[in-house]
Amino acid sequence: MNDDPPSLASPPLQRRRLLHAAAAAAALAGPARTLAQGSGAAASPAPAAPPLAAFFGEPSLSAAAMSPDGRSVALRLGGSGEGAHAVLAVLDLQTMQPTVVAAFRDAAVHSFQWVNDRRLVFDTASDHSGQGLFAVDRDGTGYRQLVETRVAFARIGGASGTPELPWSTRLLRVVGTPGSDDVYVVRPEEISSERIDFFELQRLNTRTGRAVAVETPVRAFGWTFDAQGRLALVSTRRGERVTLHRADGAQWKAVTEFALFSPDAITPRHIDAQGTVYAEALRGDTQALYTMAPASGRLSAAPVLVSQGFDLHPKLLPAGSRVLGWRYTVDAEVTQWLDPKLEALQATIDGTLKSTVNRLGVPLRGDSPWVLVEAYSDRQPTLTLAFHRETRRFTRLGAARPAIEARAMGATDFVRSTARDGLEIPCYVTLPPGPKKTGLPMVVLVHGGPWMRGASWQWDAEVQFLASRGYAVLQPQFRGST
Repeated sequence: MNDDPPSLASPPLQRRRLLHAAAAAAALAGPARTLAQGSGAAASPAPAAPPLAAFFGEPSLSAAAMSPDGRSVALRLGGSGEGAHAVLAVLDLQTMQPTVVAAFRDAAVHSFQWVNDRRLVFDTASDHSGQGLFAVDRDGTGYRQLVETRVAFARIGGASGTPELPWSTRLLRVVGTPGSDDVYVVRPEEISSERIDFFELQRLNTRTGRAVAVETPVRAFGWTFDAQGRLALVSTRRGERVTLHRADGAQWKAVTEFALFSPDAITPRHIDAQGTVYAEALRGDTQALYTMAPASGRLSAAPVLVSQGFDLHPKLLPAGSRVLGWRYTVDAEVTQWLDPKLEALQATIDGTLKSTVNRLGVPLRGDSPWVLVEAYSDRQPTLTLAFHRETRRFTRLGAARPAIEARAMGATDFVRSTARDGLEIPCYVTLPPGPKKTGLPMVVLVHGGPWMRGASWQWDAEVQFLASRGYAVLQPQFRGST
């Protein structure tokens, strides 16, 4: 770790950024943002192509999350040594001292979340056992296994107490209220050869391991919680019909009904402290974000957030009683802050780190001066930094792939190609580094389906490996792609 501003490669000359004003109803193509280069300096030769392991080996730092009070950062770090697995560490931002809080001999830490300012919940990945679910405090104490791993004889770690919940239980979300040690989990209750018919929702205390069932309508598959962490909306499915229910005291009342995957479908995403419901819906050509009347299921006449040419599935960024902003992907990832101070902070950091998308993690409460920054581009694997708002200094916490040099990577551009019938196909095109840009062999990477989004403007190991070996790479977002 050091206190020097990170060294970042200049962005592709054809980089496209979409600029979004706070009240914009559609995304507009913006100009490229480049770092100034000395006009008289000779260009340095491109470095040699990195070896295979630099692209596909375990990342050195693969995920980071700031604690709600902004005093600590949880990090998933690659294990050291052959056969080692990813571990979970917590960095104290005051002392810059990391502590490994979870490490296993035969499993890797997979995903993790902060439960509160002190406690974390995480699962694992292993070839020999299921995911399991665990909790630990940021100083490494209070460790408990909450959910059994799939193969009982392969149980990992020296858990405190016996896990009460079977291996099929999965984390849904943390309760999220200050001081609460609870999370919500779900597990399938009735499984046939064709589908899962019922899920049971439970509230689980991560210290005691005790789980309490939460009353829901039968055949629930979607759950939306209010700002106090209480279940407020439930989506149920019977055949091809979906019904949205709302809590009314101890009862559940049907709000609206629609056909599965129909243009009338509504997906609630968030409820703020004032009771405003934010929901995704397809009204017209693209998926957008609306507000919804909880009693009737009626959507606002105009979307809150929409982008011409892109379906939006935004992640809302709440803190206490407010929604601070939302993060979504158009050609590249965009964070739109509704808070003027955070909007100014984003502009400050973007003004220094000009060649990357800069994803900010801010404290949800308290007065911590620290901000987490994850910086990446099409040519730069993620760099994780801490920014101090008072001193205006960056501290580099780590890099996902330190062996990769951005200047040895290919540039990715977003284009729209006209098909034979005159309709457009959005595509990402990556060209190899070096002066040769025509007459190249090309690999076409077709994403999975039947519907999903394929690529985005970011560093991709498979794409950049092919580009480093001299191939152009085409990633079409074929019809039906979200």
